[in-house]
Amino acid sequence: IFRRRLRGVHYWLQPSGSKAGGATDLRAKVWHEIVYDRLLRSLSEPGCDKWQERLMMLEEWIVAHSGVAPRKHSENLEERSLSHWMFNQLHAYRSGKLGQARCDALSRVPGMAARLRSRRAHLPWDERFLQLEQWGKSHGLSLPSLRSEDVEERFLATWVQKQRTLYLRGQLEPRQMQQLALLPGMAERMERWVAIDPLKSAAAEQRRLQNWHDTRVLLEA
Repeated sequence: IFRRRLRGVHYWLQPSGSKAGGATDLRAKVWHEIVYDRLLRSLSEPGCDKWQERLMMLEEWIVAHSGVAPRKHSENLEERSLSHWMFNQLHAYRSGKLGQARCDALSRVPGMAARLRSRRAHLPWDERFLQLEQWGKSHGLSLPSLRSEDVEERFLATWVQKQRTLYLRGQLEPRQMQQLALLPGMAERMERWVAIDPLKSAAAEQRRLQNWHDTRVLLEA
């Protein structure tokens, strides 16, 4: 219903019979940059019906474009506006401001479940570690692989790689190193981190050695 009304307003605003570069182009620009954009922005305001309509528009777009999400910098106004709305919802999810009902509805849109999972990248370290621990328990006490086709597994594997980077910079706390070392297979991997060190900073090396020494003491206690 909304889209039919939108098209009606569009045809009402568009003049006819003018040459390119004249009144038609000018009024079309006004329409695209002001009227249309404001109407679409209004759908992001509080109100369940408007939010659901916007969600349906996003789903229709993704299905019609073979699973490809709308691009933020597209020249197409509808695509650009849908992209902004989509990223606003993802930001709200990451900030904990997207209700569970809306989160569930958004996750049913093709491809959005993976995007929602990826938005959990900024969780506190302890929460991310707990996710890794639970994943290992449900996958035969193994470590996630970067080559996996599963989005969640690749994401956790990337997080493990980030811990290596933090360790090499001397930025992993002994407590965090101890927790990682207690995971099946992680102690051996961390030993390799110690053996293979591409960084040259003496200060970072001293911090790493001290942290590793403290971790071994905690593990042997």
